[in-house]
Amino acid sequence: MTSGGGYNSFLLLSADIWSSSDKLQLFTDASNQAVSAYFNGQWCILPFIHEFAHLRATSINFRELYAIIMALCTWAKSLSGTRVLLYCDNLAICHVINSGVSKSPDIMKLIRFMFYLCALFSIECRAIHLSSSDNGIADSLSRLDFIRFELITSNIITCQVSAVLPEYYEF
Repeated sequence: MTSGGGYNSFLLLSADIWSSSDKLQLFTDASNQAVSAYFNGQWCILPFIHEFAHLRATSINFRELYAIIMALCTWAKSLSGTRVLLYCDNLAICHVINSGVSKSPDIMKLIRFMFYLCALFSIECRAIHLSSSDNGIADSLSRLDFIRFELITSNIITCQVSAVLPEYYEF
Protein backbone atom coordinates (compact mmCIF):
# COMPACT_ATOMS: atom_id res chain seq x y z
CA MET A 1 0.00 0.00 0.00
CA THR A 2 1.40 3.39 -0.91
CA SER A 3 0.18 6.88 -0.23
CA GLY A 4 1.27 10.38 -1.13
CA GLY A 5 4.01 11.19 -3.54
CA GLY A 6 7.63 12.24 -3.71
CA TYR A 7 9.78 12.10 -0.60
CA ASN A 8 6.85 12.26 1.82
CA SER A 9 5.20 9.07 0.61
CA PHE A 10 5.21 5.87 2.60
CA LEU A 11 5.17 2.19 1.75
CA LEU A 12 3.89 -0.60 3.93
CA LEU A 13 5.90 -3.71 3.17
CA SER A 14 4.01 -6.95 3.34
CA ALA A 15 5.26 -9.87 5.39
CA ASP A 16 3.44 -12.55 3.39
CA ILE A 17 5.15 -15.41 1.63
CA TRP A 18 6.32 -14.53 -1.84
CA SER A 19 5.08 -16.69 -4.68
CA SER A 20 7.53 -17.65 -7.39
CA SER A 21 5.68 -15.54 -9.97
CA ASP A 22 6.00 -12.18 -8.22
CA LYS A 23 9.73 -11.88 -7.65
CA LEU A 24 12.71 -10.93 -9.73
CA GLN A 25 16.19 -12.37 -9.35
CA LEU A 26 19.37 -10.33 -9.16
CA PHE A 27 22.82 -11.93 -8.79
CA THR A 28 25.86 -10.06 -7.47
CA ASP A 29 29.43 -10.81 -6.48
CA ALA A 30 32.62 -9.16 -5.30
CA SER A 31 36.28 -10.11 -5.48
CA ASN A 32 39.61 -8.36 -5.06
CA GLN A 33 39.35 -7.20 -8.68
CA ALA A 34 35.79 -5.89 -9.13
CA VAL A 35 32.14 -5.99 -8.15
CA SER A 36 29.56 -7.30 -10.58
CA ALA A 37 25.85 -7.83 -11.08
CA TYR A 38 23.62 -9.82 -13.41
CA PHE A 39 19.90 -9.21 -13.94
CA ASN A 40 17.59 -10.52 -16.63
CA GLY A 41 20.29 -10.93 -19.30
CA GLN A 42 22.01 -7.64 -18.46
CA TRP A 43 25.29 -7.37 -16.59
CA CYS A 44 27.62 -4.71 -15.24
CA ILE A 45 31.00 -4.63 -13.56
CA LEU A 46 32.98 -2.05 -11.64
CA PRO A 47 36.71 -2.86 -11.74
CA PHE A 48 38.79 -1.53 -8.87
CA ILE A 49 40.90 0.84 -10.96
CA HIS A 50 41.40 4.59 -11.00
CA GLU A 51 38.96 6.32 -8.63
CA PHE A 52 37.62 2.95 -7.42
CA ALA A 53 41.00 1.43 -6.49
CA HIS A 54 40.35 2.25 -2.82
CA LEU A 55 37.62 -0.42 -2.74
CA ARG A 56 40.33 -3.10 -2.80
CA ALA A 57 41.26 -2.07 0.75
CA THR A 58 37.71 -2.54 2.08
CA SER A 59 36.44 -5.75 3.64
CA ILE A 60 34.86 -8.44 1.48
CA ASN A 61 31.57 -7.81 3.30
CA PHE A 62 31.69 -4.14 2.31
CA ARG A 63 32.45 -5.05 -1.33
CA GLU A 64 29.66 -7.65 -1.47
CA LEU A 65 27.12 -5.12 -0.18
CA TYR A 66 28.53 -2.44 -2.49
CA ALA A 67 27.89 -4.80 -5.44
CA ILE A 68 24.25 -5.12 -4.38
CA ILE A 69 23.87 -1.36 -4.07
CA MET A 70 25.49 -0.86 -7.48
CA ALA A 71 22.98 -3.34 -8.93
CA LEU A 72 20.02 -1.65 -7.26
CA CYS A 73 21.17 1.77 -8.49
CA THR A 74 21.70 0.43 -12.01
CA TRP A 75 18.28 -1.20 -12.34
CA ALA A 76 16.23 0.85 -9.82
CA LYS A 77 13.78 2.15 -12.42
CA SER A 78 13.23 -1.34 -13.86
CA LEU A 79 12.76 -2.77 -10.37
CA SER A 80 10.41 -0.05 -9.14
CA GLY A 81 7.35 -1.49 -7.42
CA THR A 82 8.67 -5.06 -7.42
CA ARG A 83 9.93 -7.73 -5.10
CA VAL A 84 13.51 -8.73 -5.71
CA LEU A 85 15.49 -11.72 -4.54
CA LEU A 86 19.13 -10.73 -4.11
CA TYR A 87 21.37 -13.75 -4.64
CA CYS A 88 24.69 -13.37 -2.85
CA ASP A 89 27.40 -15.86 -1.89
CA ASN A 90 28.24 -14.02 1.33
CA LEU A 91 26.15 -15.40 4.20
CA ALA A 92 26.98 -12.51 6.54
CA ILE A 93 25.70 -9.93 4.06
CA CYS A 94 22.54 -11.95 3.45
CA HIS A 95 21.91 -11.83 7.20
CA VAL A 96 22.65 -8.09 7.39
CA ILE A 97 20.24 -7.30 4.53
CA ASN A 98 17.45 -9.45 5.94
CA SER A 99 17.86 -8.21 9.52
CA GLY A 100 18.80 -4.61 8.72
CA VAL A 101 21.56 -4.48 11.33
CA SER A 102 25.33 -4.82 11.52
CA LYS A 103 27.97 -4.04 14.13
CA SER A 104 30.08 -2.37 11.44
CA PRO A 105 29.47 1.38 11.03
CA ASP A 106 30.67 1.19 7.40
CA ILE A 107 28.25 -1.63 6.59
CA MET A 108 25.42 0.27 8.30
CA LYS A 109 26.07 3.29 6.06
CA LEU A 110 25.56 1.05 3.05
CA ILE A 111 22.48 -0.60 4.56
CA ARG A 112 20.87 2.78 5.30
CA PHE A 113 21.51 3.87 1.71
CA MET A 114 20.12 0.60 0.38
CA PHE A 115 16.94 0.97 2.45
CA TYR A 116 16.61 4.59 1.31
CA LEU A 117 16.95 3.53 -2.33
CA CYS A 118 14.43 0.72 -1.90
CA ALA A 119 11.94 3.06 -0.24
CA LEU A 120 12.43 5.69 -2.95
CA PHE A 121 11.68 3.19 -5.73
CA SER A 122 9.24 0.96 -3.79
CA ILE A 123 11.50 -2.08 -4.08
CA GLU A 124 11.10 -4.91 -1.60
CA CYS A 125 14.24 -7.07 -1.20
CA ARG A 126 15.22 -10.31 0.40
CA ALA A 127 18.71 -11.74 0.31
CA ILE A 128 19.22 -15.41 -0.52
CA HIS A 129 22.52 -17.14 0.11
CA LEU A 130 23.92 -19.36 -2.63
CA SER A 131 27.28 -20.99 -3.10
CA SER A 132 29.91 -19.37 -5.29
CA SER A 133 29.66 -22.31 -7.67
CA ASP A 134 25.93 -21.56 -8.12
CA ASN A 135 26.69 -17.88 -8.74
CA GLY A 136 28.85 -18.50 -11.80
CA ILE A 137 27.85 -15.54 -13.96
CA ALA A 138 28.36 -12.86 -11.31
CA ASP A 139 31.41 -14.68 -9.93
CA SER A 140 33.14 -14.83 -13.33
CA LEU A 141 32.42 -11.15 -13.96
CA SER A 142 33.75 -10.00 -10.57
CA ARG A 143 36.98 -11.89 -11.28
CA LEU A 144 37.13 -10.37 -14.77
CA ASP A 145 37.15 -13.91 -16.16
CA PHE A 146 35.42 -13.23 -19.47
CA ILE A 147 36.34 -16.61 -20.96
CA ARG A 148 34.42 -18.37 -18.16
CA PHE A 149 31.58 -15.85 -18.51
CA GLU A 150 31.28 -16.61 -22.24
CA LEU A 151 31.20 -20.36 -21.54
CA ILE A 152 28.49 -20.01 -18.89
CA THR A 153 26.33 -17.68 -20.98
CA SER A 154 26.83 -19.28 -24.40
CA ASN A 155 23.11 -20.13 -24.62
CA ILE A 156 21.90 -16.83 -23.17
CA ILE A 157 21.64 -13.48 -24.90
CA THR A 158 23.42 -11.00 -22.65
CA CYS A 159 24.05 -7.28 -22.78
CA GLN A 160 26.50 -5.17 -20.83
CA VAL A 161 25.06 -2.03 -19.24
CA SER A 162 26.84 0.86 -17.56
CA ALA A 163 26.98 0.57 -13.79
CA VAL A 164 25.14 3.34 -11.98
CA LEU A 165 26.68 4.39 -8.70
CA PRO A 166 25.17 6.46 -5.91
CA GLU A 167 26.08 10.12 -6.29
CA TYR A 168 26.87 12.52 -3.49
CA TYR A 169 27.02 9.80 -0.88
CA GLU A 170 30.13 9.10 1.13
CA PHE A 171 30.80 5.47 1.94
